[in-house]
This record gives sequence, structure tokens and C-alpha cells, in this order.
Amino acid sequence: MEKVFATNPVTKSDLHNAVRDVNGNAYPSGGASSGVFLPYSVQNGTPTFNGGGIYIEGNSTVVLSTATGPNSSPQQVYTITQGSPAVTTTVKVDPGNNQTTVVNSGGSAVTITGVPKMIDPITNASSPATMLYDNGSITSLSGPGQGLPAIQMQAR
Repeated sequence: MEKVFATNPVTKSDLHNAVRDVNGNAYPSGGASSGVFLPYSVQNGTPTFNGGGIYIEGNSTVVLSTATGPNSSPQQVYTITQGSPAVTTTVKVDPGNNQTTVVNSGGSAVTITGVPKMIDPITNASSPATMLYDNGSITSLSGPGQGLPAIQMQAR
């Protein structure tokens, strides 16, 4: 069977149908000027990942770091700051516990079952992998400093 890949740009309607913010709100059908969105749906009351990454609308600064989650599971942490006054959204991806946690500085939080996944277009095999996409500019991308990890081993 031959694979067919989309050649058209992603539309606001596509985003509206695919990604949500920390409060569970779909990407606005008319577009957004800022915000952090992830591809998840709510199934039987449980937020569940069904896509591949973090979508940022608007300019941002991003800090990469690591943390240790429950059961000593390594986490990849993305701290995304936007706007003035600044709104900070922290996304913790925990493949060992199959969980992604999103918290913003406004006090909203959601724990999503699953982690961002990369799907091989040829074999349809999937593996944990977080893509970061900003429809704007990442004005600063940093990590914890020389000699300290900013991305977990085996992270893709």
C-alpha cells in the first residue's frame, strides 16, 4: 500500500480539530495570537494523548531541562514563556510513567495519559518523541548550563 502525505499547509480548522490548551479548550477556530496547545482528547473523562508534540502559537522563550518523576522516572521538561505580562506553561513528558503534565502560571493543570509520539510514515511504528513547533519565533532557547543535561538520554 502506498502512503499518501499531506501537501497542504495546516489550517486553523485542522488545529481546532486536533489540539487543546491546558484547560481542554480546542484551538480557536478563528485562530489565536498566543498559547500552548497539545494533541489530546478526553476519552471517558481521561485526557489522552493522540499526537506528536507541543504547538506554540506566538513568540516564546523555551527552557529545556530534566526532572525525576514518580518511581524515579526521568522527565523531559519544557518551560515556555510568552507575552507581557508573562504567562509560563510547563510541560513535563514522562515516558516511564506514560504521562504528560501541563501546568500554567494561571494555576491551570492537566495530566494527560500518554506522551508525544513519533509515527514512522512507512511502518506506522510509534515511539516516544516530542516535537516542538512555534508558529512565531522562539526568541530564546536554553538549557541548564554547560555539562548539565537539558534532554534525557534516549529522548528523541
